[in-house]
Amino acid sequence: MGAESDQFPLILTLSPIGAEGIDKGLHNAPINKQKGDREMLVKKILACSVALIILLKLVFVVACPQQWVGFAAVIMGHYVLVMAIYLILLVIIGYYIFSSLNLIDISLVIFFTSLLTGLALIPYSTLLLSLNEQIIASGMGKAWLAMVIWGALAVAILFRVFSKNREGG
Repeated sequence: MGAESDQFPLILTLSPIGAEGIDKGLHNAPINKQKGDREMLVKKILACSVALIILLKLVFVVACPQQWVGFAAVIMGHYVLVMAIYLILLVIIGYYIFSSLNLIDISLVIFFTSLLTGLALIPYSTLLLSLNEQIIASGMGKAWLAMVIWGALAVAILFRVFSKNREGG
């Protein structure tokens, strides 16, 4: 008998179902609870990271806006690395989002975030219009992956909304 078999009774006694749960066919509950606890811990770490990054950025932008621009320029100088990091984070965060929320709820969070981003950018509408012209002139092909992801999300959301199962999941 290894360490795993020694720990199993402890898990049963600490779990809400206890040893009697096995007799009722609930023998996977402790393992599933541990997995749920681990996923919640990862979600809390990610959420805390987002909150800390937001607060740090806000303090930095308000206190030292020129240094923030310099920092952003250095970061964006590594275009390929930044894209790779964004894609990795997109996959990791996407896994937790799509395994926890239904697509309708996800679309509402996307809508909320888009409105918040729009609210922050409205004061710079003149600059954004000229930026849009520059982006179109240089070609939209650089953003093909993001456009594919946005398009796939939109189609999946519409499919979910108009499917026979209207519970949103």
